[in-house]
Amino acid sequence: MANTYSSSYKVLSFDQCSKLDNLMQKDIVIHGQGTYPDITVTLKDFVMDLKSRLQKENVPLEYVRLNGSASSFVIASRQADDIGYNDLDLIFGLKTVEDEAIFAQVREILYSTLRALLPEDPIFEQDSAIDDGFVQKMVKISNHNDCWSLISLHNNQGKNIEVKYVHKMKRQYEFSVDSFQIELDSLLEYYECKPDVEFSKDFYPCVRAESKYGKFDEALFHLNNKLIATLRPEEIRGGGLLKYCNLLLNNYNLADSDIKNLERYMCSRFFIDFPDANSQQNKLQAYMRTHIHEPHCNSEHNRITVEQHRINFIIIVKRVIDESTVCLMNIERACTLSLLDNLINELVRSYMAKYPGKYLETADSGYFSDLSSMNSISPSHFSRSSSPGFSGSSSRSPSPATFALRNGGGGAGGHNASCYATGNAGMTYTNNGGYQNHSHFMQRPPGGFSRNKHHHKQHNYQNHAPPQRYFVSHYHSQNAEAAAAVGSMYLEQSPALAC
Repeated sequence: MANTYSSSYKVLSFDQCSKLDNLMQKDIVIHGQGTYPDITVTLKDFVMDLKSRLQKENVPLEYVRLNGSASSFVIASRQADDIGYNDLDLIFGLKTVEDEAIFAQVREILYSTLRALLPEDPIFEQDSAIDDGFVQKMVKISNHNDCWSLISLHNNQGKNIEVKYVHKMKRQYEFSVDSFQIELDSLLEYYECKPDVEFSKDFYPCVRAESKYGKFDEALFHLNNKLIATLRPEEIRGGGLLKYCNLLLNNYNLADSDIKNLERYMCSRFFIDFPDANSQQNKLQAYMRTHIHEPHCNSEHNRITVEQHRINFIIIVKRVIDESTVCLMNIERACTLSLLDNLINELVRSYMAKYPGKYLETADSGYFSDLSSMNSISPSHFSRSSSPGFSGSSSRSPSPATFALRNGGGGAGGHNASCYATGNAGMTYTNNGGYQNHSHFMQRPPGGFSRNKHHHKQHNYQNHAPPQRYFVSHYHSQNAEAAAAVGSMYLEQSPALAC
């Protein structure tokens, strides 16, 4: 890629242009909700038709760009086995915006583009039919720093088509790896002038790309080497916290130690934008629905299901919030961590209902891995430091762990081995109701509680908040292989902390 006018711009190579062309030639599906039909069209035809209609209506259109993970997918030069894209983000730049009525105009033009792809039916002439049938969300921002609107078209696989009309936008990226924008105007002109001429190394359009991070080469290095870098995360809605945790989930590393220090700003902005439990839960569920799917690098021998992937994501979110939140009181912090425990609980139940007879296994890293029995699971714990209701100290693990699962020892007729795992500490119950301490576990909680084979009693905590915890049991017979075949696992959550 050769230098152009600025260090933030580059011209795409032939290989990158070929990837872009393949992406533009692919079918996109806008799924209709309820009884509405699906719309299938190539990305090229959709963008060209929408641009033509905007120009015919004298909309002051300045440029058309591909943004976000799709542009990163095109530009990345490393092996693409683990590089995918979620939403297809299209930016239509507006030169001037005299009043907000232009956003209603461009919305109607988008709706007319969709109507042209639908069967003739009077019902589709109503805007409300398009809203109900194909639009997942609409956003309009108009203030001193930002003037733009977003219309997201629904896709059941999470690859929504997001159309943005932008006059000005203060922050157009979250991290360096998703800061790329590809200018599509020259490519669209090529399609119009030479629709039947295929690309070759000697003849292909000149397409420019820009990194909003500021330094194209540095951002490309981060993308190709799976490094995390950003600037001023407090400017990002939500602080970029969920995107950051998603990158960690996909084995990205920190570009430098300063990124770790920026976690505090990410958490602070997240709780400013999502201050209560309902908004936090809605945001987390919506993000997982659209961004957390089965890993692109899944294989037959090491398969990770979408439920496992989402559990691991929530575990990372919990670890970051626990270690880096400085803007919340203890009770607010505990409410958020309890919410995350509840989400993990729901995902575990969903997994067990979907895969009867299968078990959630923890790998050495502490994350859930493949669909196998629990013969080789070692104890693990959540890394927690400061939660109400607990005293003592704990050592932080290098990576967040999941449930503390412990194999039961052999014995005549077998026995139940129960483990206690919590966001605050870890204690392993023995069958006689006592505690078995581990070096990385915190001390017994104030007030205490006891458990034996037939009875579980929880004492009053007085002024202490109850811990968030899971009970996990795994039945073992004397024969380990038989235990894997007939073993059972159940999960029960204690009453959540009242928020």
